[in-house]
Amino acid sequence: MLLLVLVWVVGMYDLILTLVALRIGGFQELNPVARLFLHSPAALITFKLLLMCPASVVFLIYRRRVLTEIGCWVLATAYAALAFVWMAYYLRPK
Repeated sequence: MLLLVLVWVVGMYDLILTLVALRIGGFQELNPVARLFLHSPAALITFKLLLMCPASVVFLIYRRRVLTEIGCWVLATAYAALAFVWMAYYLRPK
């Protein structure tokens, strides 16, 4: 359960920084699906929530299975790596 909370925290961190980067300008979304929703912050937020909510339900239902825990760790690791990419993006010289 704590791992799923971590996934949500880092996922929301990613969403917030994406929205900030869009507002600042000069940002290119690398995810081709998410790129379709960049025209509207509400659309991007909805897209993100529509991905995370059902996935979280599946993780909760099957949380006692080893494969589910491995998947959650992989997702948490990917989001953590993305958090470091965001830090590098915002800390780069302008």
